[in-house]
Amino acid sequence: MSQNRFYRWICLVVKPMACCSRVDESCIPARWALLRSPCFARSHIEAFIPWPEVPSASSKVLLLLAFSSNNSIPTPEPTHGQIYPGCGPPIDLPTSFRPYLIMQSYAIPSLVSSLLNVSPSGWSSMFPPPPKWSPEEMPDLGGKVMVVTGGNDGIGKETVKALLAHNAKVYMASRNQVKAQVAIDELKRETGREAVFLRLDLASLQSVKTAAQEFLSKETELHVLFNNAGSIYPPVEDVTEEGYDLQFGTNVLGHYYFTKLLLPVLLKTARLSADGKARVVHVASVGHEFVNGIDLETLKDGPKRKRWHTTKLYFQSKFGNVVVADEFHRRYADQGLVSFSLHPGNLKFDTKRHPSWTIKLLGILNPVIPGPKMGALTQLWAGTMPEGVHLGGKYCIPYARVGQAKNETDDPELGKRLWEWLEEQVRDVEPPYTET
Repeated sequence: MSQNRFYRWICLVVKPMACCSRVDESCIPARWALLRSPCFARSHIEAFIPWPEVPSASSKVLLLLAFSSNNSIPTPEPTHGQIYPGCGPPIDLPTSFRPYLIMQSYAIPSLVSSLLNVSPSGWSSMFPPPPKWSPEEMPDLGGKVMVVTGGNDGIGKETVKALLAHNAKVYMASRNQVKAQVAIDELKRETGREAVFLRLDLASLQSVKTAAQEFLSKETELHVLFNNAGSIYPPVEDVTEEGYDLQFGTNVLGHYYFTKLLLPVLLKTARLSADGKARVVHVASVGHEFVNGIDLETLKDGPKRKRWHTTKLYFQSKFGNVVVADEFHRRYADQGLVSFSLHPGNLKFDTKRHPSWTIKLLGILNPVIPGPKMGALTQLWAGTMPEGVHLGGKYCIPYARVGQAKNETDDPELGKRLWEWLEEQVRDVEPPYTET
């Protein structure tokens, strides 16, 4: 089948989706007159993406899907000074639209290719057996101090709830005080105990520093730190306050810095605890198996990062979570720190909180996948049960099991390189506290 005939056939399949995706339907006739043009494949695609850059048939379908959801219909204009024989002038798209289409064209083919390389542990974590453990089995946590980042929503909120119900003192570290207070009040009604709000914006290193200072001004012990918060599939244009990729900056750099600032009190707590341990729970994802490493050129805003799809940037950040967890273990296990990572499970997608097209598409699965209560189960087990002190350097999977992360995440050389990069990023942010 020729390229042009292939595209005209695809248009018949994609057309209903385009009609449903537009608020202003007045442009639909113009859209489809353009899409069904016999010259669409050559004049439209080659005008902004060289044909070799479109990797597969499924990518070409995605290009049409992406175009059908664009909010503006480009008008035919000559570009590059080229005229295709018998087709009229090529069609010019806004320059800002080109990276978007390139990213969409790579999203699903990249994901499908990655799925073929998922480990047996990865598949087991995506389709876990029924749990053999429940939060009702948690020990009494009276006298224990714990911090849960992103504790006002989702699995973080469920984690805070269970910890409160077992008498822990819990700091809910969140960005939005209003939303956090609503969650705190709700959990107080349900458990009879009140969490403590700690303002923390992981997308700002200054906010991370301030949050650590506030915590250390109030507490002299920290038994468990749940690095639970995360950014998932935001627009690629979104970056942190300091210009880092929002997902890596929040999920990895922000949590790394927060943990480093709290490390002295964690190690002090380990020395004073009966079991000689303090724990750091790094919430990662099976998505870490969908990438093969970390590209330092994509961690700060720049042309290469903008060419990546938001899903790949997310997977890279989850890969980084596992690497950082392992590196904390290598460096501080001999001082009583139990650092490990985990995949909480494939859970319902919050389409209101994360309104990207990727989340909306995945949200179709919500009726048949577990909610946040099940997602909190593995980190509650690993963070509170006595056997959790033996999990240092390990990777846990749903539900309350030990799995196996991708082998590349446990490379000491990679861990060292990423650690050095992270240290360099926070070097000029003066730490608020040191243990003597």
